[in-house]
Amino acid sequence: MATDRGLALALLLPALLVLLPWPLALGSGDPMPLATAAGLCALAALPAAALAVLRGAQMSMGHLPLFVLLGLCARSAWRAGGVTDTLEFDAALGSFALFALGFLGGTSLGRPGRRVLAIGLPSLALVALVSTFADEQGGGALGNSGTLAQVALPGAAVGLALVLVGSNWVLRSLGGLAFVGAVLHAYLAPVWTTLAALALAALGLVVRATWAREGSRTPPLPRLGLALVFVALGAAAAPRLLPWSAPTAPEGARLAPSAELGGFDARLAIWSSLPAMVTDLRWHGLGPGQFQSHYPPYRSEAEIQISSAGRALPFETEVEHPHNDLLRAWIEMGPLGGAAFAALLLLALLAGLRRPSRDPVTDTCLCLAAIALCANAAVHSPILGNAASASLTGAVFGAVLARADTEPRKLRSVPAWLLLLLLLGFAPRAASLVAHGSAFLDRARALDDEDAALDAAERAAPAQAALALEQARAAALRGRAALERALAARADSPMALGLLAREALARGELEEARAHNESLLALRPHQIEGLVRRGLLELWAGEFESARAAWERCLELDARHPTANGNLLRLELEHLDPARAADRAAKLRAYGVDPDGTVRWVADAALGGWASPAQLARVLVASGAWPEAGLAEALFANAQGLASAAAELPAGREGPTALRAAGLESLAHSLWAEEHIAGGDWESARRSLRQALRASRGQGRAGSPWVALELAAIETQLGDTSRAAGLLEETPPTARALRGLPAERLERLRNAGLVPPPG
Repeated sequence: MATDRGLALALLLPALLVLLPWPLALGSGDPMPLATAAGLCALAALPAAALAVLRGAQMSMGHLPLFVLLGLCARSAWRAGGVTDTLEFDAALGSFALFALGFLGGTSLGRPGRRVLAIGLPSLALVALVSTFADEQGGGALGNSGTLAQVALPGAAVGLALVLVGSNWVLRSLGGLAFVGAVLHAYLAPVWTTLAALALAALGLVVRATWAREGSRTPPLPRLGLALVFVALGAAAAPRLLPWSAPTAPEGARLAPSAELGGFDARLAIWSSLPAMVTDLRWHGLGPGQFQSHYPPYRSEAEIQISSAGRALPFETEVEHPHNDLLRAWIEMGPLGGAAFAALLLLALLAGLRRPSRDPVTDTCLCLAAIALCANAAVHSPILGNAASASLTGAVFGAVLARADTEPRKLRSVPAWLLLLLLLGFAPRAASLVAHGSAFLDRARALDDEDAALDAAERAAPAQAALALEQARAAALRGRAALERALAARADSPMALGLLAREALARGELEEARAHNESLLALRPHQIEGLVRRGLLELWAGEFESARAAWERCLELDARHPTANGNLLRLELEHLDPARAADRAAKLRAYGVDPDGTVRWVADAALGGWASPAQLARVLVASGAWPEAGLAEALFANAQGLASAAAELPAGREGPTALRAAGLESLAHSLWAEEHIAGGDWESARRSLRQALRASRGQGRAGSPWVALELAAIETQLGDTSRAAGLLEETPPTARALRGLPAERLERLRNAGLVPPPG
């Protein structure tokens, strides 16, 4: 009996250690808390595995699909080249191993052990809820309110059962606190799926009471009906009664609310894209944890818009899992794995609905938890993606599938032995996941110290400011060292590689940035941020076609990606093909993108002479910034307004606005010059081009080579060859400008000896 109760407590231990504040606890500074939790839970599960071996196991129908899934996990681990994102593979493998261990342990529990499990679940839920209410971001130890709600859900369902059928007032009070706390968290977070799962659990209790016909222990229908109506109406009315709570960026920056943001809408968008993914996979699974790295080509525009709050978020969004464990099992483990997982959930659900009660209160509690967990698996990833809730879910499923009147046999402990050996073999990887997360926590503390020191430097006197700046530099170095420790712990960490590449790029260390970025893309070949960074690195290396290829790959994944579109437009203008820049601007217009960015790049192009005035005009018209008729006048008026705005800005901040004004003014004069040339008015054309060149030389610039060549050609035609030579000496022509100059003007300059002959 002591082993039985000890095993029940050991099954609760992994989730408890994730939630408690202790030296190895998770924290909000860890960007991959679920991976860290998988490592921590796997290490904490070793006592449960050892007790499961000592206790033995009952065999049930649920073991067959469980063994099939374990076999498919082993096949993925041994299949060469089948897994790219090895860190996520380890996290997923750890989660499923914990589920399997919980299942085996749950099937071996006797009545005392089940009672301990039933009492422990609401106690654990209270710990989880206290941690999330104490967290400023509402995510608790797991960093996300949804994943933490998965840990609290079985305890909340048990609490509902204790309120409805319990006889001990202490336990009913405990259960009531867990249930009310979960409902309150669901309202405030908000996590509407918790309310829906609890409503389905209450409905399941009605069905179970009808089938089981257990006499005195059946809950009174009025009380049950009121509870069911309360939960169901709350789930339906809460989104309409309460204001939406904005999501929070990883760094803690609050975002503006958006009526378009909706978890259920995002799920529908994801689920609607999965048939194409399943069709492409056919009979093969991606392997545990590989959904995130393979899904980007299947993302829809609707889902991207919802997930990014209408593209208002300051960071790239990714879909970590399909928000449905049934679909995730199908995609990651193939049709056989999907069928086995569905069979496992169906067996647990049927057992929860129909299991005969020999210990009515305990069995009712565990059956309600099983029903709620089955419902949650249809809208979340509590088994395959959350190690803390996976161990609890496995224990509940195993307990409801086991026969209460049969003692386990030690001869049937072979599966427990295999899981114990698996966890022992996995322990070094689990420790590396914990070390990886711990390094990120150290980095978060260092960044907080750096921010505090910089704030102090702004407010302090010069002598103290120097000391504060030195402290900020030391904190920054500690943060970088912590990030390097994270990579040393897990060389396959996408997060560490991405952050190191970003920081190396900011420091100008391009080779280091390239090495980290290519390692990242080897793990996640479809990651948008890595592809955007690859394009920048290729651009700075002078490999313009390679940069174009990287950004066009981004657009294959997300046709409306603003950074990739903008970078391509600028690349075409500055280095490749201005005609294609007009096509890109037209696409941005069709996507509803504000043309302000295009106008800014055109202004830069006018100052730098990247393209002819006619080509730049086509880009502006294609972007929808202004109509073709009266374009020069509109440009000049806008330039005057920008110049006035720049004059009112504080000293040192007027530069970008003044440059933009100069570029637009230069382009306006160049377009007027083209009109004069078309009418044969060469003097007016010369005057307009002089004004255009003067504007392009503002802010310390050398001037536009296009304008200088045009003006030199007109000066030559009007007989002032010396002035033309001086113009080209001050603003040397570029090969691109020479290629784009009209043939008759280029020939005039060659005849005057001002530009070299062809070849």
